[in-house]
Amino acid sequence: MKNFKIISIVAAFIMAITLMGCVKLEELKIGEIKNVQMKGLNNNLITLQITVPIENPNPYRLKIKSGDLKVFVNNNEVGKIKQMENLVISAKSSKDYNVKIVVEITNLTGGLASAYQLVQGNNADIRLSGKIKVQSFLYFKTIEIEDYKLTR
Repeated sequence: MKNFKIISIVAAFIMAITLMGCVKLEELKIGEIKNVQMKGLNNNLITLQITVPIENPNPYRLKIKSGDLKVFVNNNEVGKIKQMENLVISAKSSKDYNVKIVVEITNLTGGLASAYQLVQGNNADIRLSGKIKVQSFLYFKTIEIEDYKLTR
């Protein structure tokens, strides 16, 4: 009887993993950044708190785990996102999320001026390129982001 329970649990686990492989992840709709606050500046690292609206059409919550993203402001590569706190996006939702990110400035000449313009609230063209990892239950997916525009 004990072996039957173990076999049932293993079978259910394998079935769940198999079904997760069939799941189609619908694209998140990321809106225009609403708020940018500079929380810190240390050497070439800028810590920002941003508010961004995100719509999740999927029937399950998603967790954005990490990313390898380059940040462009007004067509100048400012740097790359060095660290981003994990973000849990509710299922079938559309709401604003506060995200803390650390941007490593790699282009000191154009990068600092563009980052300053962004923090001051001036209109800036913000774009991201790179990869992010998304998780739902046991399912992980790496999503390529190419020239994704965050502002209008």
